[in-house]
Amino acid sequence: MKMSTTTITIAVIAFALLCRLASARVFLHTGNCIGMVNIYRVMPDESLIEIARKFDLGFNEIADANPSVDPFIPPPGMDIQLPSAWIVPHLPPKRGLSSILRK
Repeated sequence: MKMSTTTITIAVIAFALLCRLASARVFLHTGNCIGMVNIYRVMPDESLIEIARKFDLGFNEIADANPSVDPFIPPPGMDIQLPSAWIVPHLPPKRGLSSILRK
């Protein structure tokens, strides 16, 4: 029985996703966003403070992204959002000549 290329590709992608080492899921953005929204599964004896340090985030950022989660004793196995995507403002291009003069 011959398998199609699409079936093989889907199987390889599914295998890669199941075997990944990281415990965070990634969602890609398009348009005027930079970064990625990540989902992290809380491990036993972790707090939001420790998770924020691990991902170089501030405590207020991670606590505001997960308002229904106890920041000091989140339930192990719970998925939380890591605020790591930002909207870039649309600015009109600047026209003209700019120069930096030394004194």
